[in-house]
Amino acid sequence: ATDVKTTANSILVTSGKDGFLKSYSKNDLSAINEVPFDDLRSIAINGNNIAVLNGTTGVNILDSSFNTTKEIAISSDFGDFSKRTLAFSGDNIIVAEGAKGAGVYNTNTGSLIEYIPILINPEGVAQSNIVTNAVAKNENILLMANGGAGLCLAEDQGNDTDLFGIIELSGSTNFVASKGDYIFAASGKSGLQII
Repeated sequence: ATDVKTTANSILVTSGKDGFLKSYSKNDLSAINEVPFDDLRSIAINGNNIAVLNGTTGVNILDSSFNTTKEIAISSDFGDFSKRTLAFSGDNIIVAEGAKGAGVYNTNTGSLIEYIPILINPEGVAQSNIVTNAVAKNENILLMANGGAGLCLAEDQGNDTDLFGIIELSGSTNFVASKGDYIFAASGKSGLQII
């Protein structure tokens, strides 16, 4: 599995190359629905809308029956085995796009709204390690796990994002999630850090 999310009644799971988006019942884990995709990396849920990041083509917006309602083509090189995530922000979807930072796209039109750049370029870190691996939203705060460039905080203002700064963590920040007053960051040297 490359990602897992839950709804009130089901568990949604993505798998990578030549994989599937599958849903399972929370009650007995019986399979409910599935749809094949080339290269799924991540899943996000916003009400009845489901977004999946396909490393081959970009973002697919799906309804609750897994019918594609919108395709957003993304030309970034996601690499063959790189983890990348996405997160809803109102009518927008934010996508971790590696060296480009994070791309913000309108889910209704598919249009690129902006790229949020990686804030710093630290000395002694290989350029290949300065990439946005994951994004997470908590209310109006956007978090970007930027590998060797650390954990970036920004304020999401709809069609504009203001960068705040970096939370310095030991090692490469490879994943981020947030819930309530907490940030959970996976660091290459220090493991899971709770902020």
